[in-house]
Amino acid sequence: MVDFGFGFKGVAVRLCFVVFVFSAVSCGVGASETSLGAGPSTVGFLRMVGGGYSEGVVTVSTAGAEWLNVSSHVDGAVKDWLVIEGVGVDGSFLLGPGGRTDLNVVVRLPDNVSVGNYSGTILLQGRPVNRVEGDITVGAGVVLSVVVEVVGDVVRSYSLGLVSVRDVESGSLVEFVVPVLNTGNVPVTPQVDVVVFDELGKDAVSVRSYGNTEVKASRTERIIVSIPSGDLSVGKYRADVSADGGQMQEIFFDVLDVGAFSLKGELNEVRSDRIWSSVGDRVRLAAFFRNNGVLPIEGAVFRGDAYLINEQDGSRVPAGKVESGVLNVSGGETAVLVSYFSPESVGRYIVRGRVFYGGAGTRSRDVILNVNGSAVTSGAVDKAANVSSGGNLTAAANAPDEVAGNGRLFYLVVGLVFVCGLFLIVAVMVLRLRGGGKG
Repeated sequence: MVDFGFGFKGVAVRLCFVVFVFSAVSCGVGASETSLGAGPSTVGFLRMVGGGYSEGVVTVSTAGAEWLNVSSHVDGAVKDWLVIEGVGVDGSFLLGPGGRTDLNVVVRLPDNVSVGNYSGTILLQGRPVNRVEGDITVGAGVVLSVVVEVVGDVVRSYSLGLVSVRDVESGSLVEFVVPVLNTGNVPVTPQVDVVVFDELGKDAVSVRSYGNTEVKASRTERIIVSIPSGDLSVGKYRADVSADGGQMQEIFFDVLDVGAFSLKGELNEVRSDRIWSSVGDRVRLAAFFRNNGVLPIEGAVFRGDAYLINEQDGSRVPAGKVESGVLNVSGGETAVLVSYFSPESVGRYIVRGRVFYGGAGTRSRDVILNVNGSAVTSGAVDKAANVSSGGNLTAAANAPDEVAGNGRLFYLVVGLVFVCGLFLIVAVMVLRLRGGGKG
């Protein structure tokens, strides 16, 4: 090996080796940054009394692209009173990519607690569930403050939320849903009264009272008051819903003829994701199904038969079956039921199918598929999933990760060659300078 002098023997080679090792370590060791947020920053439980009960909600979210295992820990003067619901025995829970969840926080005070203010903290820490060996994992933590106010005065109060009722067919129950929020610091059992009037609001045609549901402090309970519609003829009605706390709301509903709410589903069309395909392609079929009724349709599924058409006589040869996943469709909405078909030979195919739901089925619809023997470049194909979004179908193009990875590798190699060449040039120049000096 040539001695370049000034300790330059093999320096260029060693420097190139060091640069290579550093680059390899930089590429092989990834850093994962975890995102975690929670709120509100202060969880308050006010005006509580000894032996009292209260609830609060903490929202936990992440903007990251990985699953997190989130642990929770309570500390401070409130730790023996406070319980976080919806977590495991060890206080942990899972949070999905870009996920958001609400945790119910419950405080139960002992009977002999003294009047005063008590504080504590809730520590939430998130770490990725799937760690790659050698990665540097950066966790995230959030600390929330907890304040509990204990008073000596008992407060009994509540408020009515927005009362709701649905139209019904004759013979069905009319159900009034009455949300009640306990705004005091002890349990309450409100009395709810419902008075139904005719369309003109002159005569009371039905009266019901209910007072058997206890509502704990800070909680909201849905009280349901039912009236048989057999007491009411077909027509329009008005109801006054009141509580013994002095609050009252006015609401309207209809009693309709029997059969008005029967399930009404319609298959509008079936589409394929391409005009031409190749043998063995996975062709996506989208069946657009609309619920034209009021009641929700549960368990809608598209089933169809594929046939290869004989171009000489027009006969059809069975070529397979297709079936989508199952969806629930609300009244007035359109769902897209997705299935897939892979043709096994060249030719023209027809897929005929129907949507089945609630013991009924729609009329059948057809879609034509043209299959040749050469490769066909298709557009972006949706992932294998059903979409229910009021009839809107969203296509997501997935760029191959290999392209980006190969690009990074190319630039890494070019950079290493450049650095090694630079050091070799410097070493040769130094060698020449020393040789000229000696001459």
